[in-house]
Amino acid sequence: MNDLLKEVKRLLLEAGKMALAGLENPYESFKKGSADFVTTYDLKVEVHLKEGLSALLPDAGFLAEESGSSSLGGTYHWVIDPIDGTTNFMHGFPMFCHAVALMKNNKPVLAAIYNPSTKEMFSALEGNGAYLNERPIHVSACKDLSMALVAIGFPYERTNISSWMEKITKILQAAHGLRRPGSASLDFCYVACGRLDAFVEGNLQPWDFTPGSLILKEAGGQPLNWKGEELIYGGRSNILANNGNLSKLLLEVMS
Repeated sequence: MNDLLKEVKRLLLEAGKMALAGLENPYESFKKGSADFVTTYDLKVEVHLKEGLSALLPDAGFLAEESGSSSLGGTYHWVIDPIDGTTNFMHGFPMFCHAVALMKNNKPVLAAIYNPSTKEMFSALEGNGAYLNERPIHVSACKDLSMALVAIGFPYERTNISSWMEKITKILQAAHGLRRPGSASLDFCYVACGRLDAFVEGNLQPWDFTPGSLILKEAGGQPLNWKGEELIYGGRSNILANNGNLSKLLLEVMS
């Protein structure tokens, strides 16, 4: 599995070069929702990753943001977010990444997330810890919500977000500070390495949270839903990712 992870990282490094080139060249973008876009570079990177991953595990299926699912009935399948943080990418804001996870019987066993702007590669193998550029990482020791830095996200569909805004207000009043970086995968990674203490967002897709959830778990954190339960990887989920000390406090604040 270590050799497989090395090859996945190689593919992500190549994807990063493609994305950075996209920042310097004209490209097309297409609207998927009221504030949800896809660019030609999302599509190019996804094709690149699928072709490379298919060569590594020919029998594995795929769940990818832009092309959907295929051959998910077997033991293994890949989860891919070609560019997580497309809005940031479109504006040249350097908080976007490429994210991949390998699922075995619908549980993540390998994950890698790469931010080409910062040249940071986060990775994990089940049972082997989490790493940033080959250095071990661990979550923060914060136990006091009033001292916690918390990342939040906003839904793309904004016609009915009043209940979510109420939760954000409660977190803002209880926490040291809030941040909205704009890439769920990187939010998970930043909790994993202690830059953030928690990350809360609703209605995320599997490609938004699957790679990051393994990295966070292997770094000693807790990837949970808003009921305080372990994540289910088959569909959308409300995310409460934290260092393991803040789960109960955040659930109480958000209720």
